[in-house]
Amino acid sequence: MLDGRVEIIKTVRATPVVLRALVHGVDDAGLRRRPAAGEWAIIEVVGHLADTEERALGRVRRMLAEDDPQLEDNLTPIGRAFYAASALLCVPHSLSEEIGLALGAQAGEQRLREVATAAGFRRFRRAAQTPFNLIYEARP
Repeated sequence: MLDGRVEIIKTVRATPVVLRALVHGVDDAGLRRRPAAGEWAIIEVVGHLADTEERALGRVRRMLAEDDPQLEDNLTPIGRAFYAASALLCVPHSLSEEIGLALGAQAGEQRLREVATAAGFRRFRRAAQTPFNLIYEARP
């Protein structure tokens, strides 16, 4: 499954290089063109990836720095939108990849615990819960 944190770090570091290579030579009009009504343009997909990574990095830094991090800022209507995005975008995309874990919001606590453990995390807990969100914390 996962070869551990080293592989994850390699992937995260390689992503900007891969994205640059994929869009190299595409003009501005091509970057902004939506392939069909309701679909995202290349520039929107890349922007989404950058925004999501930035938010996630901030949360990861906070979770590592605090003994008992509170994640209430995710327990909002935007949290519900993230769940929907996970179901509609992230899970199908993950299934198309070689590893294909499809660990979207629908994966379930036991499966997420298994993957976190395989990645080298020893502590895993449900940090918060609302009718719409489950927030898990994984620590080394």
